[in-house]
Amino acid sequence: MKKYLFLLAFALIASVYGAEIISYSNGELKNKAGEKFNAKKSSSKVQISPEGFIFSDNTAGLQILGSENLNFNKQGSFCVTFKLDKMSADLKDNPDGSTTDIFILKGRQLMFGRRGNRIYVNFNNGKTWYANILSVGKNNIQVQKTHFAVVTYSTRNVPSSDEVWTDVKVYLDGALTANRRFKGSIPAENKNPVYIAWGPNLGKVWNLNGKFTYVGIFDHVLSQAEIENMTLKQKDVIPAFKVKKNVSAATEKFLQDVKKNS
Repeated sequence: MKKYLFLLAFALIASVYGAEIISYSNGELKNKAGEKFNAKKSSSKVQISPEGFIFSDNTAGLQILGSENLNFNKQGSFCVTFKLDKMSADLKDNPDGSTTDIFILKGRQLMFGRRGNRIYVNFNNGKTWYANILSVGKNNIQVQKTHFAVVTYSTRNVPSSDEVWTDVKVYLDGALTANRRFKGSIPAENKNPVYIAWGPNLGKVWNLNGKFTYVGIFDHVLSQAEIENMTLKQKDVIPAFKVKKNVSAATEKFLQDVKKNS
């Protein structure tokens, strides 16, 4: 009975945050209605399988076909479960180096990826990339280790100053690693496609060498509790996530229930 209740609770938690507008898991790329997306490979070095998107060199990536009408200029959340196979010499020599892997890119709106050994987010004002947000703290990206990264963002008008502000949060393996507010908005809708692990016209360093087992793009801001619960679903990430300082009291109780029923 306990085990049944535990599984039911887990299912309810998994459904709280709703369907992604784009999701990839178990070898399938889908939209919110459950319809399949097709993807254009940048090279033969890309594999799409139940094990994940596998990018076997830094020329590999995907363009999501039919994604030209998807725009992220108001608010949203981006989630990726990934493992990097190799680290560049730049990263080994300089953890804050300039070498960048693209996780998700929408041209002239935003990019989400890795720079050095940290999560990297940038926003475009229609002319240039101007935000340059890096995660901080002890949670850093390691080679051959599975990580779960999340970025949330939202724009809002400030009537008193007639300005627009954007709030951004970055999470790595369940821990909040960046919380920044900057002046400026994400530009209006455009017809640029959405890319995964690929940054056309940005140079080879903007491609990824590794594997994604989950990609999720949401049209709303995920809460801290939702992100914690999503992290718990990433089995390879949970050991690092069990550190008490990284979780809320509610999630700590959930972890204790997992331990009792496992």
